[in-house]
Amino acid sequence: MDSLPLLLASLRSLTRSADPAIGTRARALAREHADWIASEVTWFIDRVVDPSTGLVRADRTFSAHRDTFKNGSTAYANTMVALLARTVAETGWGPELLSPFFNDASGRADWSRLLRRHFWTGDRFRDRLGTDETSGEANVWPFFAGLIEDRSMQVMALETLRREGYATPYPLKFEVEHRTAGELLVFRLWSPDYQTTTSWTSLGSIYLSLLREVDLVGASADLERMRRLVKRDGTFWEVLDARGRPWRSASRLSVSDTSMLWGAILLATLEATRHPTGSPLRVG
Repeated sequence: MDSLPLLLASLRSLTRSADPAIGTRARALAREHADWIASEVTWFIDRVVDPSTGLVRADRTFSAHRDTFKNGSTAYANTMVALLARTVAETGWGPELLSPFFNDASGRADWSRLLRRHFWTGDRFRDRLGTDETSGEANVWPFFAGLIEDRSMQVMALETLRREGYATPYPLKFEVEHRTAGELLVFRLWSPDYQTTTSWTSLGSIYLSLLREVDLVGASADLERMRRLVKRDGTFWEVLDARGRPWRSASRLSVSDTSMLWGAILLATLEATRHPTGSPLRVG
């Protein structure tokens, strides 16, 4: 679900690199594979997007960031569709089949339009269609993808996560109450809490980068806690349990991975705290 949108957003970012050599190589790569990119965009839209609404199809399930669950039309999935639509519109790397769904009454592109209309509940994003339940990923990715720039919404969403325990003991949990509906059977038996009430440092790094923009004091304190955690254990854990220790499944068959590449997000945020007026971290 997210591979193509994130791949193309990353390539787009490279084409705009401050290093001329990197930008030139990225643009050449896009030209070389233009036909393949366009065909993948068409394939993605045909299989993922409901042609009547522009939303992710609710009659199918997809693999996504939360890959131990069957994912349908979630806020995260629809964020990926909006990200792809924006990338294609701004680069011309495929047919603009999605743009009409995001145009406002004046014909101007509003990449947050469907997320606001179908997922925003007033102080948070719902996790998926058909429920008002929220999630950690639903309330960081629309902002981190650069689709929503409304600071008041960002403040409310992050405050909801903090207030309701998503950032405790460390950020960030997918959920604060364990849910098995939609979880693949093998994971229910093997590691049922792997992507529910555990703290994921991938989401946590994104959360802290967003929090820095609206609450520098609070973010600085949380970042210092994360820095101490990394220093304590000499690594950047993938998943943490309720005690702030490396996660282990109840079956003892699975343990948290280490040295996660997404530690780059945390490092960039730590560096950015020295320059509060610097540019925000964003996808693409």
